[in-house]
Amino acid sequence: FSAGVSVLFTSCLSCCCRNSDSSSHVSCHYRAIYRLIATPPYLMFPRRPCAAPSRAPSLPAQWGSCLGPFAELHNSIHLVTSGDVSEERPPWYYLRAKDHMGSSPDFAERCRLPCYQHHKDVAIPPMLSVPALFRDSRGVGNADRPVRVYFRGNTAGSHKAMPFARNYSMGIRQYIVDNFSEERGWLVSRENRPESYHKELASSQMCLAPPGWEQWSVRLFESLLLGCIPVIFSLSLVLPFQSLIDYSNVTLRVRDSADLAALPALLASVPGPALDLKRRSIASMWRAVTYQRPPEEGDAFDLLLRELSARAPP
Repeated sequence: FSAGVSVLFTSCLSCCCRNSDSSSHVSCHYRAIYRLIATPPYLMFPRRPCAAPSRAPSLPAQWGSCLGPFAELHNSIHLVTSGDVSEERPPWYYLRAKDHMGSSPDFAERCRLPCYQHHKDVAIPPMLSVPALFRDSRGVGNADRPVRVYFRGNTAGSHKAMPFARNYSMGIRQYIVDNFSEERGWLVSRENRPESYHKELASSQMCLAPPGWEQWSVRLFESLLLGCIPVIFSLSLVLPFQSLIDYSNVTLRVRDSADLAALPALLASVPGPALDLKRRSIASMWRAVTYQRPPEEGDAFDLLLRELSARAPP
């Protein structure tokens, strides 16, 4: 862990399908699990190979948090990037899992447990793949921000899941692009421009962070690092280290589809001094959503250890 975040493997990933209880092991039902935990920031903390987990192991992922909480992992501490406390998942969610992720036929029946349980699980930030975001921007970005509200992004999801495109982002991204592209002071587009994306974030005051397939998206954290105030479209999403960070100081929240039609009026009502205060707060907390190398006090690794220590048995 001296590098901040590590991926740990044991023989548990390959051994259990041969055992008598093979039907209960995640890798026998969820073929994509190998890809997911092998890609940062997905972690696995096994206590011993093939053991029934108690509170020690953790298996996080975007999909691992909401589509991998099999009964055998129910009591594990999950480190998740999606602290989703929704009580129900829509039917298409399980259909997409079966179609896109290669789960077994009984997969949907085996993952009815909550995606995130606040008393034990920990929401963590993703590991961003662009070091310059926290090396150079440091939560400040540009002083001149001519764009009042910004969103540029995909509205259909992965090409592998096109049958479920209309369900992507719960329809929120689609509504934003279809209805607000001509709003004065807004830059809204479904056209991807990777070469200018971060520059545009850094030149914007408020950056819309609608969901993707999960209730969070990485743009929330990119916005923070570039000093743009994220607008989150969920009241049921637990953000990373929320017990240690007051996100009301650095974000704006609206109710998913319930507030969409009124979004321009809601954002127009936020006064300039309030936005300035939030940006100053972002500049003082940006380390909390980054994994510094080596780890530093107040960075994501430090806060993760604090959260885990709070969950340690007496």
